[in-house]
Amino acid sequence: MKAWSEEIDQYLDEFIRLEGRGNYSVQQYCLECRKGSPEFRCVDCFSGKLFCASCIVNIHRRNPFHRVKKWSSPGYFEPKYLRKLGLRIQLGHPCLAPVPATDFTILDTYAIHKLLRTRLYPATMKQPRTAATFNVLKRYEVLSFESKCSAYQYYRSIARGSDNTGICDTREQYREFLRMTRCWSALKIFKRAGRGHDPNGVQGTRLGECAILCPACPQPGINLPDNWREAPNNQKWLYTLFLAIDANFRLLWFRNIVVSSAKRSPSRFLGYGYFVKTKPYLKHLENHTGEKQALSQCVSHDAVNSADSRDTQGCAATGCGAVDCARHEFRRLNSIGDLQKGERYLNMDYLFYSSLAEKSYKRLVVSYNIACQWSSKFHQRMSQKFPPDWFVNKGDVGITFLVPKFHLPAHIEKCHRDYSFNLTKGVGRTDGEGVERGWARINDLASSTREMGPGARQDKLESHMGDSNWKKTTMMGTSVQLIPFLKLIFPFR
Repeated sequence: MKAWSEEIDQYLDEFIRLEGRGNYSVQQYCLECRKGSPEFRCVDCFSGKLFCASCIVNIHRRNPFHRVKKWSSPGYFEPKYLRKLGLRIQLGHPCLAPVPATDFTILDTYAIHKLLRTRLYPATMKQPRTAATFNVLKRYEVLSFESKCSAYQYYRSIARGSDNTGICDTREQYREFLRMTRCWSALKIFKRAGRGHDPNGVQGTRLGECAILCPACPQPGINLPDNWREAPNNQKWLYTLFLAIDANFRLLWFRNIVVSSAKRSPSRFLGYGYFVKTKPYLKHLENHTGEKQALSQCVSHDAVNSADSRDTQGCAATGCGAVDCARHEFRRLNSIGDLQKGERYLNMDYLFYSSLAEKSYKRLVVSYNIACQWSSKFHQRMSQKFPPDWFVNKGDVGITFLVPKFHLPAHIEKCHRDYSFNLTKGVGRTDGEGVERGWARINDLASSTREMGPGARQDKLESHMGDSNWKKTTMMGTSVQLIPFLKLIFPFR
């Protein structure tokens, strides 16, 4: 930085030089046709050469979203649209009698243009007047995953890329952009789930089929040997499923029927991903309305004692509950649901059931910060509210309830003995706190999702949870590569 500081004026001179014609200040004719007046240059092309209006259009027939500027008589470059210079692109086949071009707004990565082009995502199905390039939708999706920026923030950055003064006449297309990003995200998820190769299409999607499964957790029928159920006692730990349960009250959702409703803007997933299917979930809650939760017999856990009394004024949901993979911090299919009050057993029981409804296991380790209370009368609640043929209700599964390591010191002394990971055989160095780290990755969405419509909110959370699972999947390869090194250093512990 010190060396750079000494040359800062030279760098600044070069920046100023780019605002002018640079090496082409004495150019007398167009460098393409050698005839026309050299008035136009492209901001996005590598070269800063000057061309006439006709040549700049011909050069950009395959790059219609580049930004061009015209050298004006006062001595500066001013923005110009390629459309106004005569650029037209025929959609579909080369037609002998094409329909005349219309005024069409296109959102691209760096600016808002008025152009026509193929391979665009339309904002509406009928007579669209706005579209976005695949490139801008891809970039927004990845940027949103990494930075948690909202669609509005990204859209404004595009608008400012087109005009950073606010004085140019640029059409406001935020609502259209919002709609396109949501549809794009859903389409990408369905595509990656293989729905485009199924004759039944999206409508034939089964519950949880769009969720990315944890490749390291035991998945019956996928990554377990055929005889895993007959494994001897000293090997059963290999096929144990570790679950972590928790609630997050930062992901609250305000009731705002003016913005949207489930009828006007439903979710695209309907139980296909990480959230439970809404109708059966709400039906379960309705069937058990009025049930009061017993007070804590441990310390005064807020999650237990305030479950029925949490302030819900103005809220359609006070937060979300989740059942995650405790070992690898993956979101599980059909394991997320909105909470209407506090962290009620009524809600968390259903999420636990839903996340395991399609599978069967012989041993479970369940981590929950109020496991000492939730496990009390657990089997009684499960047998009363869920199908008798569910593997948990058959009585042939071993379930170990534990309290996460960070939360355990806040419990009474008896819990330190009965619910400790450190004192339990067959759990390795699991800390049970993985679900908390999962919330940390999603909490930055709270401010943008709390005012969304129900469908938009769920779709947003679904896509980010899916991305989190995908990143975890790709990073596992790096973790596996470390195993030989861990074996080398293990004797020196």
